[in-house]
Amino acid sequence: MSTFPWWTTLDQMGFATTGFLSSAFWQSSILFVAVIGLSWLLRGRHPTVRQRLWIVSLLVAPILPFITLGARSVGAPQQPLSVLPAYVRPIRNPELDSRNVESSLSHAVSQTEVRHSSSPGPYSTARTRTTQLADSQLRVAKLLEFPWALALLAYATVLAAFVGFIVIGRVRIRQWIHLATPCEDERVCSAFRRARRMLGFRRDPQLLESDRVPVPISAQTIKPRILLPKGLAESLSNDDLLAIALHETAHLRRHEPFTLVVVALVRAVFFFHPLVWLAAHRISTLAEQSADEEVLRCTRKPLSYAKLLARLAEKLPRRPLSLEMAVGLVLGKSAFLRRVEAILSDRRGQVQKLTRVALATSVVAILLSIGLAASLPLAEKEQAAVASAKLVLENPGGTNPKDRPQAMVPIPAGRFEMGIDEEDLEELVEMGTRIPHMRMAIARTWWSNEMPRHTVKVDSFYMDTHEVTNAQFRQFVRETGYKAEGHWQKYAKKDRIAHPVVNVTWNDAKTYAKWAGKRLPTEAEWEYAAKGGKNVKWFPWGDTPDPTKANYQHKGETIFRDLRERILGKKINTKAVGSYEPNGYGLFDILGNVEEWCEDAYKPYLGGLPWNHEIYKKPWGSRRKWSESQKVIRGGHWGSSNPAYMRITKRSNAYPDDSSYFRGFRCAKSRDDSAAK
Repeated sequence: MSTFPWWTTLDQMGFATTGFLSSAFWQSSILFVAVIGLSWLLRGRHPTVRQRLWIVSLLVAPILPFITLGARSVGAPQQPLSVLPAYVRPIRNPELDSRNVESSLSHAVSQTEVRHSSSPGPYSTARTRTTQLADSQLRVAKLLEFPWALALLAYATVLAAFVGFIVIGRVRIRQWIHLATPCEDERVCSAFRRARRMLGFRRDPQLLESDRVPVPISAQTIKPRILLPKGLAESLSNDDLLAIALHETAHLRRHEPFTLVVVALVRAVFFFHPLVWLAAHRISTLAEQSADEEVLRCTRKPLSYAKLLARLAEKLPRRPLSLEMAVGLVLGKSAFLRRVEAILSDRRGQVQKLTRVALATSVVAILLSIGLAASLPLAEKEQAAVASAKLVLENPGGTNPKDRPQAMVPIPAGRFEMGIDEEDLEELVEMGTRIPHMRMAIARTWWSNEMPRHTVKVDSFYMDTHEVTNAQFRQFVRETGYKAEGHWQKYAKKDRIAHPVVNVTWNDAKTYAKWAGKRLPTEAEWEYAAKGGKNVKWFPWGDTPDPTKANYQHKGETIFRDLRERILGKKINTKAVGSYEPNGYGLFDILGNVEEWCEDAYKPYLGGLPWNHEIYKKPWGSRRKWSESQKVIRGGHWGSSNPAYMRITKRSNAYPDDSSYFRGFRCAKSRDDSAAK
């Protein structure tokens, strides 16, 4: 979709956002269910206790996915639920797309010509309309190729509407404050001073009068303020004024105006979660009940206070939804009447304080529910068959599909500059600044096996679009009964079926390739294909490292990281094939994810350092020593801690019977003369 190059990035962002919100939805539901049970068990306790339970659960809900990541990093046991779809970006061929579009347009126009050949005037108009219709249909079809981007835009639109609603509510309250006048009634001021002393609230809220508010409202920005209806004291006794002062001061004492705004923002982010709406409603309701309990504790006059609330409810509309949704203020008539019923209820006299045992039990229950939620994260549903179908759906390339193996792309013949020169080492030292003890001497020792740069001619061939997956290797083992040398089954679980197979030896890879009617790529073929037909030196996308383009650690090496991995063990971190954008030839994960076996023996380039060079006798160079009994390995892997370790030109080596959970392979296939033509 060349007209909108940013749609691919937006689609990936949409997929990541959907995964985050889905995980938060599932894990927070576990927490909310636990809080619902605790609230029922603590129904006889003070409303403040239950309100704080709901506040904790609502504030923890957005960070549960991050808690899950932290638990995973320290090796906590988890049982992922593979329900999320796997994201695999399809390979697209602009040439085929343009041919399909042209054929569709020509077909539509030819049909129009047949219908309107007898009337040349309307024919031109119909032709234009047909072209415009086909073009609009094409645009819609292309947009539908990015469902996660469309989902992200829809979510952002609704989120913006809810956030705008909150902003409008806050602006409305600010206008009330701006237009209000200071309260000068001594009875009202005296009641609020007495309420501050009774509740132990040291701050002095600003008392304002306004004819725009029907009932008292507490507001807190930088300075606490209380909005009172104009002429409030005229129809109320001193006891009624004290009750109102106690109620509003109790709100300010617990910072509830600020808390309710935060709750409204969380509800806006998770507007699709019904339990979040329940939590927000319970927090607002329990805030009012808690303030009512403070009033009754100080005055001991429930009947008088209930009558006061009933009189205030008469001034309210049935349900002012705007302010309740915007900033959490519950000002509906029905809400006031429910408070009156709760005050006059027989159970109100049975309210008890929270004991230490009940407090400890509640804390343990909340922590256990958070731990349970963190141990049951949602994971991608890996389906190799679906991934492979998407990869070959668009039939990339330009040759006859019958002449090409499935899930492979043709690599044209050509010449290229292979390897590096001495002057490139300075650039590698700069790139590897986060590697401990990196300096020119070490760079020359480690990477002299890539010298010198030389011109290589490569014939055309086919190459796998992606690394061989666990599903593909498992099929090979089942059909042939092959006993692999490497322990590939260890990392071939059901949730990793579309991940590249690892822990396979060169012999295993060679046997698989022969069974598939293919072969391993030569070292020159691999480096030529990795460049993707571009004039690049280090990476398929250019010469600047970019951790969003490949699966590798990219966080550098530190003593603490090494110590943590030694204590906790390193966890394999491959990703499903096709998780990143392909290179210019349509090859996925040519760098990163896993390093790949090549056909060649490990030996110097023509004109390179000799077998017995003194550089290979140094401690740092012993692993680079030439040995024709070893095989070449190319490409970085998921554990590469620096981009210098996963360049196009980097060479590694291992014995044919060696295996590693960093290493996999992909296959190549020679093209016959007819296909090459």
